[in-house]
Amino acid sequence: NSTVTSQIDQIIKELSVLHQKSTEPPPAAKKVQKDTTPKFHQVRPKETLWGISRQYGLTLDQLRSYNNMGSKAILQPGQKLKLTPN
Repeated sequence: NSTVTSQIDQIIKELSVLHQKSTEPPPAAKKVQKDTTPKFHQVRPKETLWGISRQYGLTLDQLRSYNNMGSKAILQPGQKLKLTPN
């Protein structure tokens, strides 16, 4: 009976360790993600603000806000758009 209890305790410990590893991304992954996120997007012909916002996981409002653009703004090829607030 104590052997079974001991085995169960060991399994619980191992599951706890695995759970911690699975819920925390490794530090290297965090760093790579930050370093590879672009700060600007150069507009290409026929691109739309909506398409660009979706490409970078932003809302239209965020993209407009970051670039001081109104709802009637027109994109021009070659224009650089900020993808972050600052």
